[in-house]
Amino acid sequence: SAAPVLEIAPNPAVEEARVRIKTGAEAVLDAALYDMLGREVRALPVQDSRPLATTTATLNLSGLAPGQNFLVARTRSSVRSAPLTIASPYSADRPADQRSEWRRCLPLGWRCEETLLR
Repeated sequence: SAAPVLEIAPNPAVEEARVRIKTGAEAVLDAALYDMLGREVRALPVQDSRPLATTTATLNLSGLAPGQNFLVARTRSSVRSAPLTIASPYSADRPADQRSEWRRCLPLGWRCEETLLR
């Protein structure tokens, strides 16, 4: 298949997400993160875009608004997209002690929030 395969983790993500792009028979020309209005909010440098290669990158999400976004990778003949939800590191309705706990848990990933919300 010519279309690349996109993998994103964690998803939802807070500060950053790890992205893996597996190219198909064609090289990936570019990859970027788009918001729901179709605006490019982050470019993702594709380091190894050769056909049948895998590239990984860390996508910095700081400064981006929480909500639904899409990672889009293009080859000459195809476009592949994958959803990425940017989550807020804390919310106003969460008690202050849980907000600080949440910040300590950020490196552990999304499971930490599930624990705190119980």
